[in-house]
Amino acid sequence: MYRVTLTIAFIFYVVQIEAGNASFEDLYNLLNTSSRIHAYASSYMMYMYGDSLTCINYFTLQVSNRVFKAKFRFRAGHNWFDKEAYGKLGNDTETGEPYMEPLFWPGTDPNAYENEGGFSKQRERPQSAKKYLKFYDNDNHCGVFTLRRNGKQHCELHVWRRNIIEEGPYYYYLNESCMVSYHQICGEEKPTVTLYTGACTN
Repeated sequence: MYRVTLTIAFIFYVVQIEAGNASFEDLYNLLNTSSRIHAYASSYMMYMYGDSLTCINYFTLQVSNRVFKAKFRFRAGHNWFDKEAYGKLGNDTETGEPYMEPLFWPGTDPNAYENEGGFSKQRERPQSAKKYLKFYDNDNHCGVFTLRRNGKQHCELHVWRRNIIEEGPYYYYLNESCMVSYHQICGEEKPTVTLYTGACTN
């Protein structure tokens, strides 16, 4: 029993030290993949077209030290939507933290709409989102981001699709270090919205 307790404590200690020390190279490595990248969990709900979203993911088409281009895909209700968009990459001028800023990202308000092209069709306004990478696990390819939405601090956990462990159609999970780091950085008091579901394999 003593040995097991000591091992668990050591694992948590290592994760605690590494969380918050992500580099720009880590951010680049997260994006520079042929795998789809899923927003597996977040501390807030995301909406578009009046529906809450699941299966939010993106596929990197181009990436450099300053910009990236990705194909975003998400599920609103029972419908799938795709969108290509650019994003900015860099290190914060004050803190030095690596960040990515997709110029298209779902919003937090289900009632935020705009008219498109002067027609009566209503569509939700996409928002840019500056996300700071706080932790990256290079073995399990998961990263924890913090960002501000509507004046509140939030978190997101992004992971390569191939590193989501699936055992059957409705049972899936991540390596322990990914979830431990997410809760450590985000705080246990914030909700955890799991955005990855069994439908996301489509």
